[in-house]
Amino acid sequence: MLLKLIFTHLLGLGIVTPMNEKNDDRDLYYLYVINDKTEKVFVYEHCYEEEILYYIQTKGNFQYNECFRLVDNEVIDDCRIAANTD
Repeated sequence: MLLKLIFTHLLGLGIVTPMNEKNDDRDLYYLYVINDKTEKVFVYEHCYEEEILYYIQTKGNFQYNECFRLVDNEVIDDCRIAANTD
């Protein structure tokens, strides 16, 4: 619940913005990250919501990973779990 609340807040601030595009029926977003030292803005494009939730969960570690899923308010790597069960 807290991750989704923070995600919604970032949407309201414009740090996360919808791309108005979908991939595999999943919404895509831009994620704007500001470097504290240089004040330059970096943009991650074509992000799934779960990738941004992972960024929030890990306090700034962004990864593109289409296998991320939100389960019990925690982002998990569904592909890694599936590989370990085989």
